[in-house]
Amino acid sequence: MSRSPDFDKADRALDEASRALSSEREFYERLPAGLSPKYLKLMADLAGLQERARKLQAEFQRKELL
Repeated sequence: MSRSPDFDKADRALDEASRALSSEREFYERLPAGLSPKYLKLMADLAGLQERARKLQAEFQRKELL
């Protein structure tokens, strides 16, 4: 019995995500101790900005459809 193409695609995506997380963890482990908190703060700030941009884009698209 063969697997569906969608299952294979999802399986490959899961493998890629797993490798990316391992690489990210290794990156954080190699950061100098003094840099880590600053880097984490910058990443948190970036995530906040990205979320704000998504909300603004959604609001713009909603208004454009009205």
